[in-house]
Amino acid sequence: MEPRQKLFWEIKSLLLDAFANRIETNDSNGSFIGIKDTFFWMASNPDSLLVGFDHYHVNYSNSDIEKDPNQVYELFFKLLTNRIRITRYFKGNQMFKIISEIEIDDHNFEELFNVRALLRQYWKKTRKEIEFIPKIIEKATLQDYKDRHT
Repeated sequence: MEPRQKLFWEIKSLLLDAFANRIETNDSNGSFIGIKDTFFWMASNPDSLLVGFDHYHVNYSNSDIEKDPNQVYELFFKLLTNRIRITRYFKGNQMFKIISEIEIDDHNFEELFNVRALLRQYWKKTRKEIEFIPKIIEKATLQDYKDRHT
């Protein structure tokens, strides 16, 4: 089994244990998994392992995973155990920028992604909306599940 597949099935098993009644899977071979009512998802395709939140995702190749499998677990843990701040910027009614960040600790954030539109109504006043997505699970609880699976 390739590193991306092995890691996908390890994490999938952990998620099924932790979120049994909230798991959604797609694809005939079960290579996509998400948690209902959250933006978290994970997928395995022929080339990479993808760990995602909403439209954002990170691709991990087999060589990436062989070098450091902990980088996948680190992102996985951050996405599930921390609040996510989403800041949307508008000019008039047109959204022109979205910044999503993980809250590492009180008032310290790490940027996940930043999306910008090329065209915007530059003459209009900028307005921003901030939304916080609550953490999905407590760190200690998820660590207990991880300890059982490793």
